[in-house]
Amino acid sequence: KAFDTIIDLVHYYKNNALPEDATFLIYPFHKPKWFLRHENITYDSETGLIGAGNFCDVFEGKLYGKISVALKISHDTTEESNLEEVGKSDDPKELLMHEAYLMSQFKHPNIVKFHGICYDIPSTCIIMERCIGGSLDNHLQHWAHKITTGERIFYGLEAAKGICYLHENDFIHRDLATRNCLISKYGTIKISDFGLSQLASDVIAVPTKQKIPVRWMAPETIQREPRYSAKSDIWSYGVMLYEIFNNGMKPWPDMNVRQCATNIRHGIMPDMPEITPKEIIRLVNKCWRMDVEKRCDSKYIVRKLKKAQLYHGLPETSDLTISKLENVKVLTKEETEMQEEKNDYEMEMMSKTAATEESIWTEQSIITMAMKPLEPLFKRRRIAQIRKKELEGRKQRRKE
Repeated sequence: KAFDTIIDLVHYYKNNALPEDATFLIYPFHKPKWFLRHENITYDSETGLIGAGNFCDVFEGKLYGKISVALKISHDTTEESNLEEVGKSDDPKELLMHEAYLMSQFKHPNIVKFHGICYDIPSTCIIMERCIGGSLDNHLQHWAHKITTGERIFYGLEAAKGICYLHENDFIHRDLATRNCLISKYGTIKISDFGLSQLASDVIAVPTKQKIPVRWMAPETIQREPRYSAKSDIWSYGVMLYEIFNNGMKPWPDMNVRQCATNIRHGIMPDMPEITPKEIIRLVNKCWRMDVEKRCDSKYIVRKLKKAQLYHGLPETSDLTISKLENVKVLTKEETEMQEEKNDYEMEMMSKTAATEESIWTEQSIITMAMKPLEPLFKRRRIAQIRKKELEGRKQRRKE
């Protein structure tokens, strides 16, 4: 009997006996550590919603009952109404699994931490670090002119470090913007939302029903045959710097998407806000060069922003606007690393406890499933043993 997925296979044989001629696996397939069970997470579907999309919703929740996390949960496409809207290439489950696979390979202070994915019920769920400070664009819009130049450069530098890490590991984000930068509980800026990300070797875009962020896209990606690369990310990063110095406002807010695309194709970009330092303007211009090969790379951006940070300085921790956010405690780099190590250790201990409980349950299930096809044999043997004892008893009585 054939099944579409391993999950379907397991569910079937939980309730049905294995065939008599079944072949048992000698070498098991070990489940990745980041494959978790829904029993490990809790959330309130009524009050816990913190974000919504076409195919997914984001909730705040708990992992192992203690760790505060963000849960990205796919809509159930088994419902007929949803199936009409979702194309095969845009199946929310497949998109989330792709995103989870990418995130499982990332480990960097400026990348949102990935805890795992739950796949054992129809609604697939990615479990991520909960960045309590919210998105950078909302923060910029709320605090606006209270944010100093030094703090704005800090935002750009933090994001650039995360982008540099991705590019060094041959990944392209493809959706860089301040809305996809989050503020952690320790005041760190983290790159998030890897739904459009891909390996740098796969530079040709695949048709999709997902919304395309035109205002942040490079000219070569707004074509009939769009081509993405690390350098198209650099263009988007230039737009991100524009947002950072424009209080979180996107380029051409009153212009329709078609007009925006025309401007970008012709290299017509908005002027940087007046508060932008000259060295940042020069950096953005290098990000927005029409010739892909002449654009700067992420390492260059990090170097330039470090120099700019030294020149403009960074306010005292108590004066940073991110330190005024509820439940956000800005730590130094060293303090953050120590705290993250402590959190990782606690997570590992809780994960091992959950894995032990799960392995006991799994072992019992496997034994039960394996015994089912043998039950008739055991029954026949038991009957034979009973009959044998009866015959032996009769013989003994006759002798007596």
